[in-house]
Amino acid sequence: KLAADKGHPEAITFYAKIALSIEIIEDYSGLLINHLLIAVFGFLVIPDSVTQIGSSSFQGCHFFDGTLVLSKNLVSINSCAFENCDNFKGSLILPDSIAYIDTRAFKGCSGFDGELTLPNNNKFSFISSHTFEDCSGFIGSLTIPENVTEINKYAFNGCKNFNGNLYLSKKLKYIREKAFNGCSSFSGSLIFPDSLMTIENGAFKNCMNFDGSLIIPDLITTIHSE
Repeated sequence: KLAADKGHPEAITFYAKIALSIEIIEDYSGLLINHLLIAVFGFLVIPDSVTQIGSSSFQGCHFFDGTLVLSKNLVSINSCAFENCDNFKGSLILPDSIAYIDTRAFKGCSGFDGELTLPNNNKFSFISSHTFEDCSGFIGSLTIPENVTEINKYAFNGCKNFNGNLYLSKKLKYIREKAFNGCSSFSGSLIFPDSLMTIENGAFKNCMNFDGSLIIPDLITTIHSE
């Protein structure tokens, strides 16, 4: 276990160089984790007192080779927070407390080999660009929560091992460029909700394994190329 530096309540500072596993502990509420620059092995547990994870906090921490457990009170994950942490294993459960996940937060986290669970609450209303791009190990079905209205470009690009159904939000309005490009193992039907207005370029390019119905709503105004 690695304790926070209590002289700096705005961030958590770590002093260990190598650990078999890491559980971050501290006494403050609502701390921001920012810029972890150490080599560690094993699993990572973010404690329930943490509400924010700053930009690039764990970016490029290739040595984590266990599970990632997030704070149940987490509100935001900023850009590139876990980008290229490519050896995490298991499922990724994003707690329902999360309102915002910034671009590239989990880009290149290809080691996850379980299911992805997204936050389901009134504030989590869009999925940022490149958020899960090249997270190629996720399996099973993917459910886009009911309050999501927009899936931004490349959000799930290259997530090739989802092998169940894709369930889209009933409030979804926009699917941006190449949002699901290369998601080649989704199966079942692809049902677009009646709320959908736009499907941009290559949004479902190379999604060749859907084997059920394709249902496009009457009110959709634009389907772009590819």
